[in-house]
Amino acid sequence: MKTILYITHHYKPSSFAAGLRAERFIEALSNHYRVVVVTLAESPSIQSGQDNLKVYRIGQNGDIPSELNCSDCNNWPEHLDLPGPDLDPTLARALYRSGQAIIGQEKPEWIFTTAPPFPYLAVGAQLSKLHQIPHVIEFRDAWFTGMYWPYQNRSQKSSAKRWEKECVDSAEKIITVTDTYRDILIDQYGKQINDKIITIRHGIFSSEMNFPQGADDQLILDNNKFNFVYTGQLRGLDVVSTSRVLKPFLNIARGVKRLATGATHCENLMLEWMSPHILFTSISTLVKKNPDLKNKIHVSFVGREFSEIDEWIKRLNIETMVTQYGLQPFHKARSIAQQANSLIMSLYGIRGMDYHWCVPSKIYTYMGTGNHVLALLPPGEAADIITRSGLGKVVHPEDQIGLTNSIEELYHNWQQGQKLSQPDWDYINQFKFDDQVEKMIRCIGRV
Repeated sequence: MKTILYITHHYKPSSFAAGLRAERFIEALSNHYRVVVVTLAESPSIQSGQDNLKVYRIGQNGDIPSELNCSDCNNWPEHLDLPGPDLDPTLARALYRSGQAIIGQEKPEWIFTTAPPFPYLAVGAQLSKLHQIPHVIEFRDAWFTGMYWPYQNRSQKSSAKRWEKECVDSAEKIITVTDTYRDILIDQYGKQINDKIITIRHGIFSSEMNFPQGADDQLILDNNKFNFVYTGQLRGLDVVSTSRVLKPFLNIARGVKRLATGATHCENLMLEWMSPHILFTSISTLVKKNPDLKNKIHVSFVGREFSEIDEWIKRLNIETMVTQYGLQPFHKARSIAQQANSLIMSLYGIRGMDYHWCVPSKIYTYMGTGNHVLALLPPGEAADIITRSGLGKVVHPEDQIGLTNSIEELYHNWQQGQKLSQPDWDYINQFKFDDQVEKMIRCIGRV
């Protein structure tokens, strides 16, 4: 049986989408191959679960299991830099050194590396080169091409550019999570990589597919109200919360630093498009127009709680219309999402990019419920998927009037008993995770 060395940052226990993706793919791969995982943990350890799965955990400080101490293993070559933007040299060097010991002990035929963090791809490429083992790279996010990450200086930015090309050129197979990013890479590096690059999406887990509410499921939301629900991570709140008085001075400071160091500090990323203040502003506008809606519309957030949300809803006088449930177990978060009348979707913007390449993993979870989705998205693959699925309405994040009108229209349609979504299940079912796994098996099998 062939062996795969699988290098990834996020692996169970993890509630992150990246961790769930890795867990499911590793589980599927271990049904066909022997899989040796290298991942991070609080402290170093080795775990052997089922016969075809072994997990080496590197400590957060770069400590490696004693079994991997190797007198003839090489350190990271001094003449080679390590790429950013998520640079952690200690961990990357520990992975490189321990990877050699694992290769010596486990004799893998393939190396599979996921990113971010992007230095892991460099480590995988060097291990592949050193031991002449085919390398499969997985971009779960865009690296240099297609993304404006924060680089500390020009040298690090140049390093990321060089290493991306090195990894793309040397990889036997390249996996992206969206078709658009696949096309971006082909445009950048030429049609010669067309045959080795494939889109494998996050996908919809079978447990998320329009499950019926059982007797044991607690009715959490008030079904006499129109319920908007957002599940998962929120971003951009800190950007919006920055004082208007300070913003001009901060922009000047960033400009001076950029001129001095060549750094790019994500000014091209519009994270504020993911902030819920956009939704709150529209709801507040509607309540001022029709005070009765204060008792008819409710917004629920499942995920990390934010004090900024409490401050905004108090200032807008809509405190009774918003609930933060905080972090919840998967089954409860799923139950809340299933009870929603409309699920809120958002995505950051990238200046200068007319068609957004990113499709958040949340979109597949939302599609699995079959519920209506109110998507605050720029033009791109995610917006097209929502429209094509028949689940909802796409509104540009900067179209405040359009959003306000959409919320009002949704409420009135619901009040009149109209069906808010018309899911195209033939289209949605193509995103089932089991089908994505089959793509993974075929990809690995052809290496």
